[in-house]
Amino acid sequence: MSLELTAEVERFTKAFILLFVILDSVGNIPVFHAFLESFSSERRRKIIRESVVAATAVLVFFAMLGNIMFSFLGIRLYDFYVASGMVLVAISLKYILVGEESELRGEKAEEISVFPLATPLLAGPGSISTVIIISNPPYNILICILVILLNAVLAYVILVNGERIMASIGRTPSKLIAKIFNLIIVAFGIVMIRNGLEGFLQLPG
Repeated sequence: MSLELTAEVERFTKAFILLFVILDSVGNIPVFHAFLESFSSERRRKIIRESVVAATAVLVFFAMLGNIMFSFLGIRLYDFYVASGMVLVAISLKYILVGEESELRGEKAEEISVFPLATPLLAGPGSISTVIIISNPPYNILICILVILLNAVLAYVILVNGERIMASIGRTPSKLIAKIFNLIIVAFGIVMIRNGLEGFLQLPG
């Protein structure tokens, strides 16, 4: 019994660390700032909370039904990479080229909390494929959902407190960082598209 419990703890720890690394909440601090720097502190916290909740819902959904849904619809993970990359590139280019606060008010705030913050930045192809993997043996669905929930809480704490880090840098440098990271997001979107296309090329003819 003790060995079985130790094995479960080991599996849980591995699954937790794997998803934490893939979600990359720390690395997403400047990325979130790039999209949210024009909002008030209270509004930013609200959007971060909504994006984390939405990402959690997406990950739980795919953990429970991902294999079945992908198989039924004939969707490969590579398809998801290409689609997510296109969304990231399109939205990031918009904020680079427009970049006005008026474009980020009203309903726009609710839109970006889901696209691209919740998905594909948090619940992207990498994290979705990860939860599908850890919902199957040698892991199980209970471990998977618990790992998702704990990582969601941790992501929220990290991202909300990340606002202080960016604020300490100063307004002008943080605006520059926001533009730079929007360019990086575009590049990341292109990488996702490339990974999807490379996956297609590796499929058996």
